[in-house]
Amino acid sequence: MRVYKRGRVWYADFQHNGERMRKCLKALSKRDAEVEGVELLRALPAPGVLTLKGAIDRCYKERWKLKKDGHRVYARTLKIAEIIGDIPLAEVDEIAINTLSSHLRDEQHLSEESINRYRSYLRVVLKMAHQQWLAIPRVPYIQNTKELPKRFKVFSLEEEAALLSHCKEGCFMQDLIVVLIDTGMRLGEALAITPAHTYFEQRVITLTPDITKSAKPRSIPMTHRVYLILTARAHEHKLQIHDRFFPIKMAAAEKQWQKIRKKLNGDEQWVLHALRHTFASRLALAGVDLYSIKELLGHSTISVTEKYAHLNPEKLAHVIKVLDGGAAG
Repeated sequence: MRVYKRGRVWYADFQHNGERMRKCLKALSKRDAEVEGVELLRALPAPGVLTLKGAIDRCYKERWKLKKDGHRVYARTLKIAEIIGDIPLAEVDEIAINTLSSHLRDEQHLSEESINRYRSYLRVVLKMAHQQWLAIPRVPYIQNTKELPKRFKVFSLEEEAALLSHCKEGCFMQDLIVVLIDTGMRLGEALAITPAHTYFEQRVITLTPDITKSAKPRSIPMTHRVYLILTARAHEHKLQIHDRFFPIKMAAAEKQWQKIRKKLNGDEQWVLHALRHTFASRLALAGVDLYSIKELLGHSTISVTEKYAHLNPEKLAHVIKVLDGGAAG
């Protein structure tokens, strides 16, 4: 091991399990850095012991790497090792899990929904280590906390008109808002579509597995105004078959949205994803069945779509008819 100074900070450079590692130290002098470095080496698990980070890396290679969002899951799970330390996997117990939850809640101010997601990632790693690799004798108990039902924003026709009127003249945002609210696509999906995904004669948008969250294809009919927007953009920008209708990054769309939201004094529920909720809610209010809404939104299960069920006026209409019949008798 060697210690060295870069700027005002001391670092330790050493090998562990065949991997070169560098650690930032708290020491202010070389002597203190050497002492702290020795203590650091003593705290490391013995060679050959599977650590939390090692298990996360292996889980990524064997399970997450080929999934569409695998790298995102991997990056988030690595944060768990940063919080509770790269300790031997066998030492990840209920106390360590409580430490993780407290840090995410109190230090990073995450919601219970987000904390549950981190718990789920860790549970996957521990189950693989126990059931497939036989690396730990048991899986510690990891309990997800109950999440409060989330309210979601549904834009009225008046609010939609206000959103469109506050778009900068000639800005892509006006077209994008209409496409999102009339198709229910996720922002990433809408930004990825090209003429190759559109069938103008049939007025259908077909999303391919490479751009959907579920990695499954789905088709969405075009409303008249979506048809006009996409055909106009294809003509005006002389789009080739694989050119995107909206060649911008998600961050740029979010930035423009925040400007509009600020002008209209919208609260924290005024998010771009609310346009997707608005699409689904309008269908439910019009009496469209939940299965059709599920297919249009690309939900994995009907349970995800059921949050719109209370908006369907036909759902309990038969109950009123029974009551009316009884009253008439």
